[in-house]
Amino acid sequence: MIPLYKSQLNPQTLSTEFINSITGEYGEGRKINFENGILHFINKNGKYKMTYINDNTFAIEDKEYRLKFPDSKSTPRYYDAFWMDGGSEKSNRISK
Repeated sequence: MIPLYKSQLNPQTLSTEFINSITGEYGEGRKINFENGILHFINKNGKYKMTYINDNTFAIEDKEYRLKFPDSKSTPRYYDAFWMDGGSEKSNRISK
């Protein structure tokens, strides 16, 4: 939790290129979009604000998991979701 608090106190500015590279549709109806200056994770249960922590990793508002993208230098083909209990899941990109 400490990295999340640090990121909230000193938020990093993400490049437009990185934001554009991660937005799009992912498996099982999941989406990432950028509107009004905020990244959102969208799934069948709702729309959640994404907070950048570090190392291409985001906290999801009101959720017990993090999303990690493999590389900030290219368009990712997937992200990994990591739950606080140690579980994980990969979600493949479907489209931009």
